[in-house]
Amino acid sequence: MNLIAIGINYKTAPVALREQLAITDADLPTALQSLTDTYATEAIIVSTCNRIEIYAMGTTPEAVQAWLTQYQKLDPELLEAHWYSYSDADAVAHAMKVAAGLDSMVLGEPQILGQFKHAVQVATDIGCLHNGLKNICHKIFEAAKAVRHQTAIGHCPVSVAFSAVKLAQQTLADLTQHKALVIGSGQTARLLAQHLQSSGIAHITIANRTLENAQLLAEQVDGAAMTLTELPTALIDADIVISATDSDSIIITQQMLASIKRQAPLLIIDIAVPRDIDPSVADLPNVILHCIDDIQQTIHQNTLQRSQAAMQAHDIIEAHLQAFLIERKARQATASLCTFRQHIETISQELLDKSLKQLHSGQDPEEVLKQFSHKLTQRLMHQPSLNIHRASSEGHSELMQLAHKLFDIPEH
Repeated sequence: MNLIAIGINYKTAPVALREQLAITDADLPTALQSLTDTYATEAIIVSTCNRIEIYAMGTTPEAVQAWLTQYQKLDPELLEAHWYSYSDADAVAHAMKVAAGLDSMVLGEPQILGQFKHAVQVATDIGCLHNGLKNICHKIFEAAKAVRHQTAIGHCPVSVAFSAVKLAQQTLADLTQHKALVIGSGQTARLLAQHLQSSGIAHITIANRTLENAQLLAEQVDGAAMTLTELPTALIDADIVISATDSDSIIITQQMLASIKRQAPLLIIDIAVPRDIDPSVADLPNVILHCIDDIQQTIHQNTLQRSQAAMQAHDIIEAHLQAFLIERKARQATASLCTFRQHIETISQELLDKSLKQLHSGQDPEEVLKQFSHKLTQRLMHQPSLNIHRASSEGHSELMQLAHKLFDIPEH
């Protein structure tokens, strides 16, 4: 199979390291092209707030690790203790669990499947994904969909966005008296806005680099929209700021907040990786800052309901993995049989051509047929006989037993 998977995630590395390895959507095609040009025959990169994982063929875990640290200009020793890697069947099993949400910070969260599919689509679009890995990804998605349809793992309202809003409720109690500023307009930002609206928040403002996208989301939650250039004004009135963009640079700096005079505390929850908020804003008075790693306890409490479903999900994953491996072995056997048949037909055709020439030259047909039969037997048995003799002389009698079984010959 020659499939490898390497990565780091929220369980093996803190956000400070994850954000240094994270690859944005805008940079993903360039990164993939760089990887497959030199280090792998085909690959996909799954980069989210909780993980960066690379699935590749025609390479080794060490080579991909070296590429990623070099690409991101990082000291390899900095990450040495944080990597994990899998190969072949173990890599497929891990990918199935990831796509099904079983390896997520929020058990069973649905966003990862979409993110995984997006990674596959980008790789396909730029020609970095071929039939080998593409077929494996198809099986991965089949397993993830089966988990969704056959278990209740996704029925509870638990996600990073939900947990972020839950953390805000725990910190500020009654959200109906507060105003929220959501930075971003992607899927996570949309979920944030919806959960804030459901909590009864007094007002929601959506800030985004593109005003049109901010307006589209603001309309869905009866909120206001603005561009990122208007953030200093929005920060004056906001009680809660939750940021979830895919920006590769800081959006809110310490200087930006320090210049604002506020009377009430400001709660900031940064669930972006790389982080959107300068971590040093936590040093400012009246600012409470949480990053994505801080919501793990909230997530843990809300995932208890999914534990039973997760057990069922693991059984489904195992069944799909075994079916995949059986199907793969069957395809390999079919390919081997086709090669074997082609080899026999080549030998047979070569001897047949010689026999036909003998017949056309007037030689005795019976004698020609006898020679054809004898030579065909000799050619077909020559190499197998040598191999069996060699194996037997070295004490490997199992090859002879296999030959008896293969040709259905009774042993005496």
